[in-house]
Formats: sequence, C-alpha cells, structure tokens
Amino acid sequence: MVDTALEAGPALDLAVLVTLAAGHTADLEHAGTGSASALTSGYGFAFTVAAAVCALFLMRPRSPESRV
Repeated sequence: MVDTALEAGPALDLAVLVTLAAGHTADLEHAGTGSASALTSGYGFAFTVAAAVCALFLMRPRSPESRV
C-alpha cells in the first residue's frame, strides 16, 4: 500500500501541474497570444504554483515533538 502511494502521489501532482499549464496556455492562446509565448507562460505559471506550494509546505510551523 505504501509503495502504491509513493508512486501515485507524484503522478497525481504532475497531472495537476500539467492541467494548470494547459489551462493557462489555452486561455492565453484564446486571448490572442502566440503559441510559443503562451506555452512558455503556461509552464511558468505551473512552476510558480509548484514553488508556492513547496514554500508553504516548508514554512509551516512544526510541533515541539518533531524538533528532536
């Protein structure tokens, strides 16, 4: 069960990031932005979201028991 979770978790995370990138890219293309520029901006948006989530995860307060 743990092995499955360790494999499925990153796959789900990647699927969410790709969906965000594709949605942002499609919105920009619909607004008239060129394909290459929209694709670059879409992936940049996904990486920014991933970095924000990582930063929030790393900045969360720890319980005193975990500081051993």
